[in-house]
Amino acid sequence: LNFMGRTPDGAWSIACALMSMIYALGNVSGAHFNPAVTVAILASGRCEDLTPAKAGKFMAAQVLGAMAAALTYAGVYNGASFKLGPGKGFGYGGVAVAEFVF
Repeated sequence: LNFMGRTPDGAWSIACALMSMIYALGNVSGAHFNPAVTVAILASGRCEDLTPAKAGKFMAAQVLGAMAAALTYAGVYNGASFKLGPGKGFGYGGVAVAEFVF
C-alpha cells in the first residue's frame, strides 16, 4: 500500500512485515520467505540441514511462486500494472548495486 500510495516508507513496511513473519513462523518453516533470506541463512550456517542444493531448490520455488503471484495479479487486474523502475535521478546501475549490497 505504501508503494501504491506513493509514500517513501515502502522499504520500512516491507522490512517490518518480513521481520514479523520471520519471528512468527521461523520455527515452523525455517523462515525461507524469499531468496535473500535463504541466502542469509545458508551463509550464516545456522541451519545445518540446509545444503547449497537444497537452498537452490528453495530459491527456485520462491521465484516460481513470485511469478505465479505476478500472473495472478495481472489476471485479476486485466493486465493493468504500475511502472517499476529507478526513481528520478537514479539509474539501473545504482539500483543493481543497492540491491546487491542490501
